[in-house]
Amino acid sequence: MSILGPKLTDDILVITGTGNTAYQLAEYRRPQITPHSAQLGACSAIALGLALALPHRKVVSLDGDGNLLLNLAVLGDIANKAPGNLGIVVFDNESYESAGKLPTATAGKVDLAAVGRACGIANTCTARNLEEFGEAVERLLKGSELAMVVAKVDTEPEYKRTKELPSVPETTFTFARHIEQLEGRPLFSAYYSTRK
Repeated sequence: MSILGPKLTDDILVITGTGNTAYQLAEYRRPQITPHSAQLGACSAIALGLALALPHRKVVSLDGDGNLLLNLAVLGDIANKAPGNLGIVVFDNESYESAGKLPTATAGKVDLAAVGRACGIANTCTARNLEEFGEAVERLLKGSELAMVVAKVDTEPEYKRTKELPSVPETTFTFARHIEQLEGRPLFSAYYSTRK
């Protein structure tokens, strides 16, 4: 995260999954503008929706192997829509870390980069060290085509969380307000004005 976190400026929309990724990112980015999906398998699906709704804005999904494995179908949806403003970073530690470090399918034969390519995401790579990761992230952030980076990472020792994250409902509203500021237009007020 020390390589990626500082590069994720406030104008980039970032979604994280459950687990330590959201807490680690909070060291570099205000958690109020970075929603974390409480539902396993939803992170990249939410990012896809944002990328389609705001095609002029860079959207980055920070997913995990366990999270993505619970909704592999989203890779086909992403490939079929192919939003050029979407980047997916999958932190693959080959385990369900928050569930006692049980192994995921990537600890065996499953290769998420190969799955992404098979689904149709051509610009997909696996980063196995920090140098490869830094180069891949640079391409993902500066590129204008759909990209996916699978970062093979070690299972962490017990991560010491230094910041608390806002609740999912709270972050939903603060994130929407952040988008309103970036876009210069209301999101929710249009909905509520029709509900009188």
